Amino acid sequence: MGSQHKRKLSVDDSIVQSTKDKKINSDQSTPISPLKEQTPTVVHNEQEVDVKQKKNTTPIHRGKFKSRWLSKHSSLLKRSRNAQGLLISCVVGSETRALGQAQQFLLEYIAKLFPNRQSTWERLEDDLDVDESFIDESNSGDEQAKKEKGGDEEGKKDKMLEAVDSGCSGLLFLRFRVDVTPTHFIRKLIEHLLSLSSEDREKVISKTSYCSRWIPVDYICNSFEEDISKTFEQVKSDYFVNEGTLHSKIAIVSEIRNNERLKRQDIIKCIAPSLPPTLTVDLKSPDIVIFVSIFKSVCSMSILPKYYELKKYNIPSICK
Repeated sequence: MGSQHKRKLSVDDSIVQSTKDKKINSDQSTPISPLKEQTPTVVHNEQEVDVKQKKNTTPIHRGKFKSRWLSKHSSLLKRSRNAQGLLISCVVGSETRALGQAQQFLLEYIAKLFPNRQSTWERLEDDLDVDESFIDESNSGDEQAKKEKGGDEEGKKDKMLEAVDSGCSGLLFLRFRVDVTPTHFIRKLIEHLLSLSSEDREKVISKTSYCSRWIPVDYICNSFEEDISKTFEQVKSDYFVNEGTLHSKIAIVSEIRNNERLKRQDIIKCIAPSLPPTLTVDLKSPDIVIFVSIFKSVCSMSILPKYYELKKYNIPSICK
């Protein structure tokens, strides 16, 4: 009897012990103080909301926006022979909104100031290293796809602008696809804006609130010393041709972004030896500025008159 009683007690003890273990495990799985654990998540969500509210726009250097709306940075070098456009600076983090404002503004004023413009769009067509018989067989299945894309290709030919990835934060590049020189466009645009009344001028400038400097780019090359020297030879033959330009006061202004290989002194060494001897160097009040901008692997070059008088081509500052 005693042994049976002991056995019953041991069995009962094991049951009680297992129930205690289950309670302990259940207690460990459930939060001890749910209020304390929920409060940090609420604060974290509030912080995320604040960060999203502070961001003006989606960053232009990542995501689907870049691949869909921007041409590759290397496309400027493939088409450097006729690549011209505008370098537009903006606040870092607001590139997408600045791009939208700049595109709408330029489409409006290119059509207004240059009504007789013509498209200069060219398609790059390379020879294929494939047997033509294979191409004929494959084309039979792709005819429908070409018909669907036909409208898009025609639309691309009619575009006046092409947004290209600059490879730098706070910097946009819009390439011209029309026979309009960027320096000529900026000169006529500034004359038009200054001819408006103050109220109308403020309305126009409010359309580009995220954009600041509008630098015209007439020449583009690779960011190597040899290419920079060759490009300046072309600039010199195109611009320094009469007595007025040959006896001007000049200065070399360079800006380097996202390129650790080149320094400002390297750019001066590429350009200064080729300058006509009749020119006078004046760094404080030059008549013209040889503006060189290096952004990533691209070098842009242009001749800018009245650079400091026009507030370094800062359109909002000019119109104040």
